[in-house]
Amino acid sequence: MCRVAIERSSSILTAQLMLGRRPWLPKIVADRSVTRADFAALIDRTDSWLARVERLLKPRLIKQRA
Repeated sequence: MCRVAIERSSSILTAQLMLGRRPWLPKIVADRSVTRADFAALIDRTDSWLARVERLLKPRLIKQRA
């Protein structure tokens, strides 16, 4: 159930960005901020892990029968 909610909310945010609109976020989320240094540290800590996950989830071409 939670996974579906995350996928739907991600799709809604993506659609809003594609339409050139500022995405709506709940006030509790929109009012928060992260310093540049904290964000950079987060990226440094998760970069290698995310690269491995992306390799596993990378779409693969399905060979079609001729």
